[in-house]
Amino acid sequence: VDLQCKVFILFIDKGKRMMQYIIGNFKQTIYMHCLRKTALVFFIVSILLPVFSTPFKADFTSVSLSPSSGYIYSDSTAISVYVNSGSDEFVGVDINLAFSGSVQYISATGAARCTSFQVTPGSGTVNIECFSTQHEAGATYNGVLATLYFKSTAASGTSTFTFSSVDPNATSKGTGTYTLTSAKNPNTGQGGGDSLPDSGLFDDSRSLIVLGGVLIFLGFFWNQILNVGALFLGKVAEKKVENRRSKLEKGF
Repeated sequence: VDLQCKVFILFIDKGKRMMQYIIGNFKQTIYMHCLRKTALVFFIVSILLPVFSTPFKADFTSVSLSPSSGYIYSDSTAISVYVNSGSDEFVGVDINLAFSGSVQYISATGAARCTSFQVTPGSGTVNIECFSTQHEAGATYNGVLATLYFKSTAASGTSTFTFSSVDPNATSKGTGTYTLTSAKNPNTGQGGGDSLPDSGLFDDSRSLIVLGGVLIFLGFFWNQILNVGALFLGKVAEKKVENRRSKLEKGF
């Protein structure tokens, strides 16, 4: 009986140790599994952290039109688009400007801040893209973004200009309302139209007349000089021939 008890106790003791070994291995397996998961989480966070740590971009303060009212003439009228980025760094903007009425887009010029500038006209809209890549880090911008030129294709009526979208968004979006006319722009040639600027040379008809007279006189004078020169050279040649003839006659 004592032997049986000892064997039974020994069996229980070994079973207990085996269970402890199994439980210990199980705990270690779970620990390693959790450790690997934790390492994976830290790895993912380290990759995504720079993305989420990018400085927050605020909305631009405003976009507006200047002038915001007046006439759109039948030849050309300039309308400037102004942008104020506020405290946000200006790296570029994408604007859709919509307009109503009998108005036709002509051309555009971009601001010096725009390293890349493009205007794409559509039906009753123009898309303005400006990108700045050569400014100092953090530099804001408040000024003219683009100057657009339009013309009226109707003798009367009105046209309303609105910003249908701005990216980045602008807190304040101005509008413009204009009267259409068939008249010519009185400021054409003074920065308000699409004609070439006056060069300052030959812009007076009197100057043209004087210049023409001077050229005619110089031409006539030069022709006389050529005639006199030819006559003189002819007489010299004739004199040489006579001298040779005279010498030959004396020789005989």
